Amino acid sequence: MNAAEQARIIDLLQQRETALVQVWKCEAKIHEILGCTFPLPAPPPLPSLAKPRKRGKARAKTVGTTMKIRRLKANREHAYLIHYLQGDEETQTLQPDATILPAIAKLPSSLLKTTRVESVYLNGDGTHTVVDLLWESPGDQ
Repeated sequence: MNAAEQARIIDLLQQRETALVQVWKCEAKIHEILGCTFPLPAPPPLPSLAKPRKRGKARAKTVGTTMKIRRLKANREHAYLIHYLQGDEETQTLQPDATILPAIAKLPSSLLKTTRVESVYLNGDGTHTVVDLLWESPGDQ
């Protein structure tokens, strides 16, 4: 949880506490006016007091196809070129090893959708040459 999320949660908890205090004050004022207890209906149950339901173990949803990528070939391939969509923008990034690929594959497609993974040869002038297409999203073939 980042600082902005934490601050937002604290603000919401303070609003909740203020609302509960206001309810208590209203009930106390009714009691003061009548001079006795008034049969107020019970408040609706608070979601925070509800017991969580136990859910059966569900299989993890897999979005698309599992990404199985081979290792780079020594001296011929230097990095992975990952093509992905972030919103409506198509972007690509170079990654020197495959350790990031499983994490990327698990991201929801609403955040980031990997479309293609290629192996590349890094040229001495800072450019790269695609060597092989290693994986392509089933919808993009």
